[in-house]
Amino acid sequence: MIVGSMATTAAKPDGAGVLTKMMAQAGGSSPLDNLSGFLGGSQAAAGPAMINTLFGNQLAPVQNAIAQKTGLPPETVGKVLAIAAPMVLAYLGKMMGGKKTDTAGLTGLLGEQSAAALARSPDAAALMQQLMAAQPEAGSGGIAGMFKKMLGK
Repeated sequence: MIVGSMATTAAKPDGAGVLTKMMAQAGGSSPLDNLSGFLGGSQAAAGPAMINTLFGNQLAPVQNAIAQKTGLPPETVGKVLAIAAPMVLAYLGKMMGGKKTDTAGLTGLLGEQSAAALARSPDAAALMQQLMAAQPEAGSGGIAGMFKKMLGK
């Protein structure tokens, strides 16, 4: 869901710039190389702002859908997303190796990664379908619209 939301952000005007700034904020190394340092550092502290930027008004529905599927309270899901977002952004930054890419390239890369993740995880795909079903038909934008396109719905 985080990678899918990043793909949606990258497709917006100046979205690639927003993601580039967040990748810089998340750091250029893999958080898994030094997890305790990551969790105690500024990268993890930036997590709540990152998920708000990535999900916007879709954050509450995403949290609720994940909470419903996992049995965790939505607040706990929000905390997990806030930890995961900088980790995913830092990994993406490391994967790109500091190379600049245009909006189309970044959007394509993120779209491929999120589609691959959904294909490998039937539970995540089912969760996305649940989230899409809760979205109004008129709106084809946002994260739900992007996933509808990826899943061919």
